Amino acid sequence: MSAIRLIFCCLLLALCAVTENYSQPNVELFWNAADRQDTVMDFGVTLQGFPITLSFFVENNSSQTVAIYDSRPNAAPYYQIVNVPEVEPQHPRKEEFASVDFQPFFIPAGQTRSFGVIFKAVIGNVELPPDSVNESLLILRVVDSLDPLGKSRDKVFRLRALKTTKILASTTPLVKFDSVYVDPKPLTPEKKYTVENVTTQSIVVDDQRLTMKTAVIGTPEITFEKYPTAQFGPKGSIPWTFKYSPRDKGKDSATFTLVYRPNVSSAPDSLLAEVWGIGVQQQLELIGGTGTPAPVSIRADTVDFGDVFAGQKYVATVVLKNHGNLVIGYTGEQKFGAAKDTAAFQFTQPIMQGGSALRTNDFDTIKIEFSPIDGGAHVVEYRIETDLLSRKIQGIPDGAQTTKLTVIGFSKRPQIQLTPSVLDFGTLVLYPSCVSVSERIITVRNLGNADLIVDSIIVSPESNSILIDATSFTVPIASSKDVRVKYSAMQLGDITNQLLLATNSVNVPLPIQSIGKVVAPDTISVRIPEQFKAKPGRELVIPIVVEGKAVSLTSTSTIVVSFDPNLMRYRSAITAGTAAEGANITSDIESPRGVLTLSVTANGNFRQRDTFALLSFDTFIGGRAETPISLSNLTTIFGNAGCPNVLDVRTYNGQFRLDSLCGLSIKTGSNLHPVFQAGVYPNPTNGTVNVVIVKGNPIKGGADKFDIRIVDSFGRVLVKKSDLEFADETSIVNFNIEQFEPGMYFVEVSKGVVSFVILLAVQQ
Repeated sequence: MSAIRLIFCCLLLALCAVTENYSQPNVELFWNAADRQDTVMDFGVTLQGFPITLSFFVENNSSQTVAIYDSRPNAAPYYQIVNVPEVEPQHPRKEEFASVDFQPFFIPAGQTRSFGVIFKAVIGNVELPPDSVNESLLILRVVDSLDPLGKSRDKVFRLRALKTTKILASTTPLVKFDSVYVDPKPLTPEKKYTVENVTTQSIVVDDQRLTMKTAVIGTPEITFEKYPTAQFGPKGSIPWTFKYSPRDKGKDSATFTLVYRPNVSSAPDSLLAEVWGIGVQQQLELIGGTGTPAPVSIRADTVDFGDVFAGQKYVATVVLKNHGNLVIGYTGEQKFGAAKDTAAFQFTQPIMQGGSALRTNDFDTIKIEFSPIDGGAHVVEYRIETDLLSRKIQGIPDGAQTTKLTVIGFSKRPQIQLTPSVLDFGTLVLYPSCVSVSERIITVRNLGNADLIVDSIIVSPESNSILIDATSFTVPIASSKDVRVKYSAMQLGDITNQLLLATNSVNVPLPIQSIGKVVAPDTISVRIPEQFKAKPGRELVIPIVVEGKAVSLTSTSTIVVSFDPNLMRYRSAITAGTAAEGANITSDIESPRGVLTLSVTANGNFRQRDTFALLSFDTFIGGRAETPISLSNLTTIFGNAGCPNVLDVRTYNGQFRLDSLCGLSIKTGSNLHPVFQAGVYPNPTNGTVNVVIVKGNPIKGGADKFDIRIVDSFGRVLVKKSDLEFADETSIVNFNIEQFEPGMYFVEVSKGVVSFVILLAVQQ
């Protein structure tokens, strides 16, 4: 038994493997080559006893021969002619149609074959009377010829024919438009009504008229194209075109009458046809709504919540009714709008919650919550999608499947904007003799559409160090209010307080973080570089060099500079690129001559830079060749709003010498013999700079070599060349400074213990 089972299993596996190699045949079945989708084989009109034959085609695009086999009992139909569903299956009407060819039908790969179907036009059978349209179904199933039970390509044709005893007849005595949308778009549906002459003689048409059976207001909803003259030729046919354009819902019908004479001498006869259609429309309409707590108004397709207050919730129940003559089948619903609007409107009870269909004249409801956060107008579009396009309805205009509701509301709310978002008091010095103070301004702006009310501003944790000039006020629409906040240094450490603003714009207090630091007193060195030279009549720019870390602790400064007024005259102060950049120069007066008082106040702390400011002077030929440029510990002061002086200041003086020959050699009454002289050109520059060194007296016991450094305002060495030797009397050393940022730099030339500093300006 085991051997038999093994053989049976092998055969079964082999059969399955063979079957799996076959696929659905790649064929096309059609009868109308001009329209392969046409499934109605219309045999037309014929007299009794005059059969008509039509053919259908099978186009085999497969690589195997395909076939249509004979029908077999208890098997799926391969070739069958059956009655239409509205006629009993056993009725003999179907037998008036038959296959012309003998079955089975085989169609080789790559070929197209035609097969005939005959309408017999039987005479004398009471069950097959004349002048009655005979319709049956031809059911075809095409399979691979080697796999008759496998996958198939199926097709059903509707067979239609009329045998008549009349002269003129049609296979379509009823022109039926079924459902057409009211005011169909874009084109009005059309149908053909074709009348055939079954005789071999010409037939003259006396009249063509359409009589409406339903009420007409204005232009009839059913129309046809009337021929000026009409005459049938022998065995000829004439098609009439009917159009249906319903303007309202419901059924419309008419009778088409064709009056003709069989011959010139005979009395008129007539042929009647019924024409009817149904106008349909989908109408889902808003009919009312209620709101809690505020009333909701309904206008056409708009739900309006009106003016409400932000931060509260409002609920509306909206009622809709199906005013159309179609059952509405819901397929989806969705809201559209800006993010702030879709967040404000929530559809807590969508329309599909009560079911997916709504019958004619029935009601449905939607519940909507409006909870605005942002002020101003809010609007969303709510789209209800239906299955209208999937129905067999002609003339549906674009968008008819969608009902659009507009939901709007206006939210009244102030909107606060705080500048800055973080309150930085900077660094303050805890000074024993006075209280250091840092003052900042908070700007409160109202960007909303209602008055902004600030109920309170409190400090958390509570601190006596912070003083606020206004803690409750009202800011009108599109206005602002400046609040001054002072911090007084009372103890060392970081500033970590928060300012909490309670307003009517949000439900929770708005925080502004306060930051800063209180430090112990520090020292600062303020110096004028040791030596400067300039040709008489040229501008001289002198930096006031400080310690950036220390100067950033302060916000006010007064510096007094003394010099020989016969050699120098103050022109202006330059703050760009320095610690005083952005500060206000409250005083820069040379009075008396030779004494310059420079006072500066910053809105906050000075910047952490090692050059406090640049002083510009005019130079002259005086009675001598040089002058000290002096500072004093007593008149050099750095402080803040509460303390005029919070740093221990140490000052260092510099010296200015006249240079009468291109900045390279001294031609004055001085008996000094310099070790060397130096200059730079071009100055200002933006790409390269040349440093010119004129050899002077040698240093006793020292090597006759020199060094060059270019230093920024922070004291960082950017370029350096060392142990350079003089080339005869004059040496020129080139530097490429294209990578330097625009600003002021120092060129330091040193020979042994002697150095020479030249200010260099770099431009863009």
